[in-house]
Order: sequence, then structure tokens, then C-alpha cells
Amino acid sequence: MINWSLIIFSIRTFLISTLLISTFLISTFSINAFSQEIKSTNEVKSYLPNSKEVGSGFYSFMGFKVYQAHYFVEDDVGMGGFALSLDYLRAISKEDLTKATIKQMLRIGASEEQANTWKSQLEKIFPDVDKGQRITAIHVPKTGTIFIHDGKIIGKILSDEFSRLFFGVWFDIKTSAPELRSSLLAELCPPILISRTCSK
Repeated sequence: MINWSLIIFSIRTFLISTLLISTFLISTFSINAFSQEIKSTNEVKSYLPNSKEVGSGFYSFMGFKVYQAHYFVEDDVGMGGFALSLDYLRAISKEDLTKATIKQMLRIGASEEQANTWKSQLEKIFPDVDKGQRITAIHVPKTGTIFIHDGKIIGKILSDEFSRLFFGVWFDIKTSAPELRSSLLAELCPPILISRTCSK
């Protein structure tokens, strides 16, 4: 004879356990994401004290999410500086990171000579990135671009032209990721360093 009471009890116990585990995992993910957001905000505010996060979005390649990007700006046109924080969702080697960055900078308008110069510098700056790690790039006027890896300064490139073309990878109208660009800029125009006209 089938013991329906025992079966119902077992099913109910299984469903409750599954719900509790799911709730725990969601809560843990939310806490980690919130913690990452606070850390990236603190990194940016150490250089841009009046900055605010404008927008965020995911970059995907061949259907796989690579990182979540967050855009911070000191003022609406970026005259006082701006920053981009990338929270990586998968590992990437320093070689691949440098290669992809230079390829996109060439697309935006960097010359071969500029690309070769900056490639050598980025090879010394970029680390191997693991899943869950973060790289933040901050443009500080009259200083250039400062790179931070999980709270540690890893290098600087003292060139506004580098900043224009590097951040142009995300904010220039010629970007290869227009949807991400729109998500990052939200209602704002691109930083004035990148575009003198408001091309959304």
C-alpha cells in the first residue's frame, strides 16, 4: 500500500530545501555584487570625489558574458574626469586583454605608431584577470589614465590622446558594442574628451 502521507512529506521537504538553497545563493550573489559595486565606487572616489555612477551594462562575446561595466563621471560632460570599472565574469589572460584593447583602439582611430607604443605600455600594466576580479580605469584631467586592479594601482599612461582613444572603445560612436555604450551613458552625452558633439 502506497504511503501518500510520507510521499507528500518528502516532496514538501525537498521543495522547502530547494527554496532555501536558492534563496541563499541569490542572497550571496546579491551581497557579492553589492560589495563589488561599493569597492569600485570607493576606488573612483579616491580620485574623483564628486563622481556618480551613471550607467552599467554587460559586454558579451559569442553569447557569453565577459564583464559588467560601470561608468562614473565627475560632471555631466566629464570635464572633471570620468572612470570605467569592469567586473570580470570569466578569466582572461593579459595577452588577450592587451590584444583586444589595441584592436578596438585601432577601430576607433589610433594610428599604427600609437598602437605599437601603447601596446608596449599596456603589456606591462595589464594583469591576468580571474573571474570575479575588477579592473578600473580612471581619467584624471592633466594626469591621464590610472589603472587599478582590485584596489591596487597597476599603472598610469600620461596622455589625454590615449585616454580619448582608450575610453572611446566604449563611448565613441564607432564602438563595436553600441548597446553597451547606450547602457553606460544612459541619458548623458559621451565625455567631452571623446566627442565635442552629443552623439548618443
